[in-house]
Amino acid sequence: GGRVFTADRYRVFEVFPGGGSAVEVICTGIEGLIQDIGAACDSRGTCHPIVLSDNKVFDCSGVLGKTSAATLARTVGRVAQHLAVVQADPPQLLATIDSELSKYGWSTTRGSWFPEWYLGLLDGGLRGLSVVDGVMVFVRANAAGAAVEVRSLEAPSASRVWH
Repeated sequence: GGRVFTADRYRVFEVFPGGGSAVEVICTGIEGLIQDIGAACDSRGTCHPIVLSDNKVFDCSGVLGKTSAATLARTVGRVAQHLAVVQADPPQLLATIDSELSKYGWSTTRGSWFPEWYLGLLDGGLRGLSVVDGVMVFVRANAAGAAVEVRSLEAPSASRVWH
C-alpha cells in the first residue's frame, strides 16, 4: 500500500502525497488512449498500476499474473470506461461498459478477462470507480456538483450517497 497512481490520456504516473514531483511509470504496449487506471497489490502489499485502454487491461508489473495486454471479453462494438481491481488472487476486476457494471475474472482457457457477474446498470455521470475492502466506491458528477456512493460487493443494490 501507500502508493498513488494517476494518468493523463497517454502516460501513467506515480504521485507522492507527501510532496515531490510525479514520476512516469513505464507500462509497455499501450497504444490507444488511457480510459482509466487502477492499482493491484501483491501479497507483500506492493502496489502497481493497472491500465484500461481500448478494452484491454494492461498489468504494468505482472501483479495479476498478466504481464501483457489482455482483452475484456464480450466488449465488441462497446467501450469500457472504468475499471477497478477487486482482488489480485484470484484476479478479479470490475468494469463499466456502456454504463453496465460487471465483475470480471481471469480465464486461463480463453486468455482474457471474462465476465462472471452482471452487477447492474449505472446512472449517468460516473467519473470514477474503486474497490476498497469489499466496498465499491462510485464518484459521480451531477447538477449539484459531485456525489460519492458506496455499495457492498455482496449486496450491490443497497447504497449510501454523500453530496
